[in-house]
Amino acid sequence: MRYASHRLVGLSAVVLPWLTAGFLASSAIAGSVHGTPRSETLRGTANPDKLYGNGGNDKLYGLAGNDYLNGGPGNDLLVGGPGADAIVCGPGVDVVMADATDKVAADCETVHGLPQPALSVADVLQAEGNAGSQPMSFIVTLAKASPLRVTVAYATTDGTATAGSDYTATSGQLVFAPGETSKTVAVPIIGDTAMEPDETLSLGLSSPVNAQLGDATATGTITNDDQATAKPGHYHGPISSGGFVDFDVSADGNNITNLTLIYFVTCQPSGSGTDTAHFGGDPIPIQPDGSFVADGSGTGITVSFRGAFKNVDLGLAFGTLQIHESLDDQGTHYECDTGSSNWAAAWRG
Repeated sequence: MRYASHRLVGLSAVVLPWLTAGFLASSAIAGSVHGTPRSETLRGTANPDKLYGNGGNDKLYGLAGNDYLNGGPGNDLLVGGPGADAIVCGPGVDVVMADATDKVAADCETVHGLPQPALSVADVLQAEGNAGSQPMSFIVTLAKASPLRVTVAYATTDGTATAGSDYTATSGQLVFAPGETSKTVAVPIIGDTAMEPDETLSLGLSSPVNAQLGDATATGTITNDDQATAKPGHYHGPISSGGFVDFDVSADGNNITNLTLIYFVTCQPSGSGTDTAHFGGDPIPIQPDGSFVADGSGTGITVSFRGAFKNVDLGLAFGTLQIHESLDDQGTHYECDTGSSNWAAAWRG
């Protein structure tokens, strides 16, 4: 019996092909333990051990000591336990239970127990631009470099800005390689020349892996960089041939509405009179140089009304006017005209 006992003790430090993982896991002697291609549970001792899972979906428990765990191929669970352990995962989707004293390889997909750096995203101010797409760059940072691969999802949401007209909706995933601490998300801003208030959108972070969320939402402010071509409000002024012009400039300073002309005409064969023309329908656009055109026609009337804003701050506009009417009154046909006239209008509030 002593001889048999001596032989078993001698075998405990040798890995033989016919020994099962369960037998290896029960060994109390420090050393290297190699699994087989099957799914196994390998346990270390209170001493420094080396556990190799090899193939299969293995579970490796280092227990006490400064252990080395290598999962190998397969979807493995690796638990370091007490001690400063070194953990390598290998191919597959692996889960690690570690602590701050352990060194975990970058190939481990999910790690629990290590201090996780915070992911944050900063607010951005971006001028709108006049055309095309201007990139708004959100900076996403890790508070501390990680030895692990870190991922996080991101997506934009509307504030006062609207996706599709003010900016392009953007979403995706950021990947931080081990050691990286900063990434950029570019959100295209759609520029135009319309005068409008500053507008906002948000970029939010979610679903972090191997990190935690810090300041996970940032505000992007699209700042207006357009100038009003006219001072908003009501305008009124005289026509040189007689009468008055009235109109309103929209709040963004880019359109004329409610154009009304009270004008004096001279008629042939003889006569004169005062008439009124009102321009309804679509707003009259003010061009970037401050000019505008409001030509129109109706039954028996044609109108040429043109002008420009010469001083936006003071609210002054000048232009020319000519109106021609064809009408019948009490059996007589008349051709009436204002002639080529000038007009001037000033802002009234």
